[in-house]
Amino acid sequence: MMSKEILREVKTVRGADVNILLENLGGTRRRISGGLRIEAPPRAIWDILTNYNALNEYIPNIAASGAVLQPNGRVRIEQVGVISPTLRLTTRIVLEVKEEPYRKLTFSKVESREF
Repeated sequence: MMSKEILREVKTVRGADVNILLENLGGTRRRISGGLRIEAPPRAIWDILTNYNALNEYIPNIAASGAVLQPNGRVRIEQVGVISPTLRLTTRIVLEVKEEPYRKLTFSKVESREF
């Protein structure tokens, strides 16, 4: 059995220290997590993270993001990412989100094109 490779580092982004953990789970599987200290009420942070229709305002290279509530209570997000603005190359991905309010968001790929 292959042991997991784990990379831990702290990067400063726009003046904030971000703790990053990257785990190689074998094959093409990776787990990426990060954390930073934010001084705001949990509800305010959760509302920003789950405003899936506005993710393109916060995440670089996302040109568009739209969400639809599914019958199972989960959310599906369709995103268009920009690969190259100069060449007008984009990619599309559909993700399903499992929400554990104020604790955790889990994104699972449903379908994609060149992603």
